[in-house]
Amino acid sequence: MAITPRRSRILCGLVVATVAFVLAAWQLVPALGHSDTLSVTLLTDRVGAGIQAGDAVRLDGVKVGSIDSIDTDDSVRQRISLRLDRGELTGVTDALDVDYAPGNLFGVSELTLLPATGGRALTDNVVIDLTGPNDSRAHDATISTLLRSVGQLTNDVLTPQLTTVLSKITADTRAFTPLVQTIVATVQNVADIQRLPSSYLLARYGSMVAGVPPTIQGLLDLLQAPFTNAYLAQPGKIDKFVANIDMIQGPLLGSITGLLNTGRTYYSGYTGMSVPLLNAMAAAVPEPQRSTEDLRLLLQRLERAMPDSGNGPVLNLAVDLRGVPALAAPLSALLTTPPAPSPQGGNR
Repeated sequence: MAITPRRSRILCGLVVATVAFVLAAWQLVPALGHSDTLSVTLLTDRVGAGIQAGDAVRLDGVKVGSIDSIDTDDSVRQRISLRLDRGELTGVTDALDVDYAPGNLFGVSELTLLPATGGRALTDNVVIDLTGPNDSRAHDATISTLLRSVGQLTNDVLTPQLTTVLSKITADTRAFTPLVQTIVATVQNVADIQRLPSSYLLARYGSMVAGVPPTIQGLLDLLQAPFTNAYLAQPGKIDKFVANIDMIQGPLLGSITGLLNTGRTYYSGYTGMSVPLLNAMAAAVPEPQRSTEDLRLLLQRLERAMPDSGNGPVLNLAVDLRGVPALAAPLSALLTTPPAPSPQGGNR
């Protein structure tokens, strides 16, 4: 078909008009009630520090909108206008709670929605009253509130009296530091030198505990023995027994104590002299198990070399003199010839 300048201008005009119509319709559709967002107004008695227009609104950590504006009405209440994403508010009703909370580590505040049971689903332009009886549904958890609480805690709790008590506790606890260090060192040494499994050790300890009841029973029998002993039941035996106990408790133990005190006074310097001797004895037996085995073998060999003949031990000795005939013949004759009788009738 033929294209003229006039027809081209008409076609371009229709295209421009169509695009303009589409753009206008796209902008007007949200205004006509088909928007994916809805407007919610919160009435509160207070607003968290740092909360302002443009801050994010979150639900379960996900951003679902932002704050449009914060105004004050005639009753000195705060009106917080929110613009929320309709598709992210599943299950949220007008019974929700609100938190003013920090959104990051720098303490930037934001508003958090906390769903609650009951209520009606959110609609556009709904007004939620968080004042008066509902004031507890708005929680201020911003950094400034936290710092203020810490300051009040410091002023109300950390009084001079409490500081004095803490100082005394610290000083008294420091006195137990050597004991704690000793316990730790002991546990460390046990862990370093322990070679047996814990199950084996616990079994041995269990066997030791098994002997406690008989020990207690024996102690009780011992305590009861003086009252049931036939010897002590005889007349005058109790007095002798008491006199013996008094003698042991008084003169005997007193004399032993005096002897030990005298030895400590006059012979305590000799104790240091025994240390090198004991060290030398310990060095002479560096491996007790090996030394015990060597001593046992030595005693066994001595026993085999000197068996008991009935008249005492005799050395079990065999001498080979076949290569020395000068000694072999006289010794053989001496061993095989019986001893000559002595003039007195005996043998030599």
